[in-house]
Amino acid sequence: MPTPPTIIVQIVHIEGPLKGQIQEFNKPEISIGRHPSCDVRFPAECGTISRKHAKIIREWNQFRLSDISTNGIFVNGKKTEQIHLKDGDVITVAPNGPKISFLTKVEQVPISVRTAQAVSVEPIPVSAQPEQVVNTQRQPSPQITPAKVSCVIQYGPRLESFEHSPIELGSSAKCSFIIEHPDIRDSHAQIFYSDGQFWLKDLTGQHLVKVGTTDVEGGVPLNANDQISLTPNGPFLIYLGNGRFAELEK
Repeated sequence: MPTPPTIIVQIVHIEGPLKGQIQEFNKPEISIGRHPSCDVRFPAECGTISRKHAKIIREWNQFRLSDISTNGIFVNGKKTEQIHLKDGDVITVAPNGPKISFLTKVEQVPISVRTAQAVSVEPIPVSAQPEQVVNTQRQPSPQITPAKVSCVIQYGPRLESFEHSPIELGSSAKCSFIIEHPDIRDSHAQIFYSDGQFWLKDLTGQHLVKVGTTDVEGGVPLNANDQISLTPNGPFLIYLGNGRFAELEK
């Protein structure tokens, strides 16, 4: 019988009292609620959230969300009792409650040799994560060509999924992902995919975009947990790996 792949569920808190936290789990069932035993635990003052509100159950390579609450749960704005989740789905816990995004990533390391920390990781504010050390030796930038690849970007309450590369970030309506921020240029940065890896390129011509402390004018490859500064004053992003980007609050 084949061994199921090791899939890590990432819960990114995008609105609510835990905003800015990222939780990772590798377990058959993830509980959500206010009870101390819940994996995704909300503060007691979140009165519209039940003590045991919902659970995410792994079914081979799929994950089913089941509502066990009084006030209900919503996926992409629609109330649901049970649904199989997809990468990028936004879950609202109770009416007008906290919002979390659901993401997954496949780990190549067999479960039998994984560390205990990887099985269940406590929530850590992304602002508290150590600064990523980046190799300052510049690599030749590859040629940018269209590619069919999955990418998810979370910024503020928005979470958008793409099935193509490159993706242009900026304040112009012509950009793939529009960022409304006083320091963001019309055409600011570009995410593209080449040789099995995502890259980031600065389009401003002013050396504004950095990965860690490294300029990305000509493009640099991204590694999991790289911290991205779109300008010295923000916005800031963190690259979670596998084409997933989340806002980093500093």
